[in-house]
Order: sequence, then C-alpha cells, then structure tokens
Amino acid sequence: MSSYNPDPGASPSNLTYLALLSQRDASSQVPVNYVNHAGVVLSAACFGNGQYLRDETVSCLSNLLVMNFRRFVVDIFWDVTRGEWSLCPIQLGTPSGRTSGTATTTTKLPETTLSLSSRPIGGRSTDVDALQTSFVLETINEKWQATTTAQSPSQPSTTAAATATSSAPSSADRYDCSPSTNLDLLLGVLFEHFAETNTDVNATMVTMTLNIHAARAASGPVEGQPQLGPADLPQGSLRLGPIFTENLGSLLYTPSQLAIQRSILNNPGGWLEVGESYQPSTSYFTLTGDPIKSSPDGWPGEGYIELANYKRLIVGIDSIDAQMAAYNFSADAATIFPRGYLEAARGVNLTANGAVSSGCFFDAAETSLSSINSSWAVASVAQDQSATQSDLQLLYNKASNMMKCGISPILNTTLAGRTADQDYLPYQSYAQSSIWSWAAGEPGNASAMASTSSNRCATLNSSSGHWQVSDCGSYRSGACQSNTQPYVWYISSPATQYYKVDDACPEGSSFEVPSTALENAYLLQQFRMALGPTPDPAGSLLWIDYNDLDVPTCWVTGRNTTCPYGGDSTNDRTKELVVPTVAGAIILLVTVLTLLVKCAGNRQNSKRRRRRGNDGWDYEGVPA
Repeated sequence: MSSYNPDPGASPSNLTYLALLSQRDASSQVPVNYVNHAGVVLSAACFGNGQYLRDETVSCLSNLLVMNFRRFVVDIFWDVTRGEWSLCPIQLGTPSGRTSGTATTTTKLPETTLSLSSRPIGGRSTDVDALQTSFVLETINEKWQATTTAQSPSQPSTTAAATATSSAPSSADRYDCSPSTNLDLLLGVLFEHFAETNTDVNATMVTMTLNIHAARAASGPVEGQPQLGPADLPQGSLRLGPIFTENLGSLLYTPSQLAIQRSILNNPGGWLEVGESYQPSTSYFTLTGDPIKSSPDGWPGEGYIELANYKRLIVGIDSIDAQMAAYNFSADAATIFPRGYLEAARGVNLTANGAVSSGCFFDAAETSLSSINSSWAVASVAQDQSATQSDLQLLYNKASNMMKCGISPILNTTLAGRTADQDYLPYQSYAQSSIWSWAAGEPGNASAMASTSSNRCATLNSSSGHWQVSDCGSYRSGACQSNTQPYVWYISSPATQYYKVDDACPEGSSFEVPSTALENAYLLQQFRMALGPTPDPAGSLLWIDYNDLDVPTCWVTGRNTTCPYGGDSTNDRTKELVVPTVAGAIILLVTVLTLLVKCAGNRQNSKRRRRRGNDGWDYEGVPA
C-alpha cells in the first residue's frame, strides 16, 4: 500500500476545489498567523476506536489531507522499549529488550532517507534549516525555556485537544497497534501528499502541533508513571528535530528561518524584496528600523512561505507529559516551534444553534488590530459520538461560525463513531464548513463559464455574508479597505460598474477583496449598516475586487491582472513547485547511494528508495 492513498471520493469536487483555491489565493499575503483553517486531532479522527493499524492510518491521514484539513494536532509516544516515536500509546517492545535512547541511527521508511535541507532557497540565499539555535530570536528562546518545564498531566493542552490516548485505561485491550504505525509512517504520508500536490494550483501549507507522551507498559498504571531518565530518552538522530529534518527538511518552515527573515525584511529574498504578490501585508505586524527593516512579531504569508520559498509544513509543540520533562527540547529549537507559539487557545461559548455567544474576535465597535488579536487563535470542537445527522449539522455550524470569528476550529471528536478511513463523508463536510468566502454553488457557472460571459466579477451578498458571481457591468457600491487597518472598510458611493470602483473609494482606502474570514465579517457589518434598517431579504450585492476576466475560473484581484496559472491544473500556465538545482556533492551522494542499493540486491527497499528519491529531486517547490 502506498504511503499516500486517499479515497477517490474524498477529493473536493471541481467547484469546491475552485472555491478553496481562490480562497487560498485571496489570503496568500496575510501573515499565516492571522489566517484560520479547519483543524483536526488525529487521535480522535483516526484512532478513536483504539485501532492503530498501518493501512487504516495511511487511509485516514490521506483522506484528511486531501479534504483540506490544514491544522493537525498529533499525539506521539516515545516507546522506550523499541527506541522510537510511536503513534500507539502502549509500549510494543519488551522490558528485557529495552533500547537505549542514545542510538545514533533509526529505522526509517526507505523513501525518506534523503534530505534536501542544504539546497538554496530560490537561488537567492542559503537555507537555514541546519543553523544553530543561537540564531533563533530571543523571544523564541524564551518560549523554549518555558517548554522545558513540562506540563503536568492535570494541565490541559492549549487546544483542549488532549484525547483518551494520554489517560488510557490500565488494560491495553482496547488498543490494536501495528509496530509500523509510528512517526515515520506519518511523515511518509505527508511527504507523498506534498509530492502529489506539487503544483501552484494544488499546494497548501500544513501546520502540525505535537502532544509529547511516553508510551506506557501494557500492564502499567495510567497515572503516576515515573519520569524517564536521560538514558531512556531520545538523543542524537532519534530526537524530533533531526527526524523531521531528515524526512521533510526541504519542506519545513522553521524557527531559525523565521528569526533571520524577521531581522532583515528588506534583505534580498526577504519579505519586502520579493515579487509584490508574495509580500505579506505589513498592516498586520510591527515594522521597525530604517533603512534596514525588521519585525519583532511578524509572520510572512502563505504566498511567501509556499510560493516563493517552497515550504509546506510548520511544526510546533502543543503539550508535554511530565514523564518526558527531561527531554532536551532546546536541541530542537532551530526546527520545531516551542509550546504555545503556533496556537493560542480561545475560550468560546456557543448557543444552542451553534452561534458564538462569547469569544468571537469580531466586535463592531473595535477595529484596531492590536485589540483584535486573532494570532494563531484555535478552539476545540467536539460532539457526542452518538450524534445524529442533525447533530452533525450543528457541529458544522459551530465550525463555520468560529471561522467567521477569526478562530481555527479544531475537530476533537470521532464523527458518528467512525474514523475518517471508515467514513470520510462527515469529515469532508466539516472541512468544507471552513469555506468562509464563496456561497454554496459558487463561483456560479464555473464549470461551463464561457470567456464571453459577463458574470465574471465577485460580489458580497448582504444576507448570506458569502460571495457570488455577478455581471461586471452592473451598477453597485464597492468594498474599500483602509490602506493601514485591515478591519476598517468603507462603502463606495455612488454605485458604479466593477471597473470603476477604484475611482469611487475614499482617500486612504483601496478597492479590495476580503482576505480572511474576519476581514469579511467586518466588511459585511459595514455593508449592512450602509443599507439601513430595512434590507432586501434576498440580499443586496456589493462589489469586491475579485474577478476571472483574464481566464475563466482563475480568480485574481485587479481588473487588468493576468492569471498566474490556468483555470485548471492541465493549463500550460500551471507550474510545478520546483526545488532549485542541488549542489554537485549531493548528486554525487545520491549516485553512491544508488550503487550501494543495487549491490545490496534488496529489490523492495531499492524500489521504495528510488521512488522517494525521484519525487524528492523532481519536486520543485512552488515557483518564485
């Protein structure tokens, strides 16, 4: 079985795919910490029935990835009896066969043994994956110092995502574990997913936070397990940093990269010195210095990380069991973000119909970014496993409403009592509830839209709060955003055609498209206020700066903007994500490894290594 094998029906339909693609593009310049996505706790979605089996795990994770879950909370367990990181909470070795954590090698999937971590970044500067911890910003180091003080079992995870895996019953009867269901398997699925989605119209970023546990003996107590000593903990290449670097190093966006980029934003290849479409919106973070610009709190957008720097994965720590307190987390600080850096738990209260009654970041009376701090905001969403279909719809409503409030809804339940490999449909519906932009069935007529069609411009419907296509020649007001405050919007007057809205925007603002769900909520509020107390029940329409005038189904901002790729993945303008040419020494190393493999005569391993190697060299990253 392949290491990436989603069910065919789990892939989004053509229309949903187009909505997700255009939503990704609309958000691509907003710093990633302000763009919320649907997330999932892997232990609930894949292992809620206590089955930790290899093929089922591959199928489950593959389905979740292809359905557009973008945030993953993963429970991993250090199995001291085998000397490896497992996804199963129970030790699978024997006490007499305990493996020391000081080993310098580890068993890995053959496909993941080669790393491109030393390749150039876009041909402009040196990759910083291997830089020492000393390059990490002081704020990140401070976070890691706090991380080494382990979280006690009684303290909740910051995403409220700790599942039954960390408080399992004393009997191991409920668990059925394959030895190969481990961290290497998870990283192998991720690698192949990234290789399968290596074009600019398919690539998305994944954020992963780890709950760190010690696997317990099958017959041992749940509570009160002793803290592991240094000799029993992973060291060397068994640490998390080296494992992620070895398997996915060329695709990781790391703390060391963030630190260096923050220090000189206008360095060649820096956030402010790349193509305009890749530059992050500076209204979302603090800028200091002149002429050398820096930022103490900024993040780049997905356009920069993914499309200009070829990175696809950000990894951080969520929680740490007390048994793992002696693990040297600081040694991983250049690769893995510390606890609390990629998530900020948001207390949310919900009404009976799933509306957010408190905890929402939207506040009609407050538009200052410093007061509406939705950076990495997350909240857990759970449901009784005996939920009916109507109960599931309520769950989807909760997730959708959290998205509109600027919060990433993290699914922490096994939907309808079935994991995502057993029944992907409820999970697919949950993921699609995170589409905050287009209304259901939109962009309308996308599959049959002719180049001469007039319905080529986007509008915001005042009733639904979602977007729909409209005739560009119609006369309407337009959405004008402040040039310095992303949550401040104006409604242009008088009504005009799409092509002329720019001229009608007030001074200090520009005709724009909402880039996040929270921006959309603020625009919707302003639009409804402008309409007055008796709006049309069917909804009035407002121009937003999004159109597919150049190529049908390719949505862009600006009336004269050229589509950066075709309307479908087969168009000539669709580009592969190309990793730049690798140094000759690396090529020589691959040649030597290939010869060694042939000499060994291990046909199966040779085949696997060749496939991963080919995917690695051909995978190009997203083009600059």
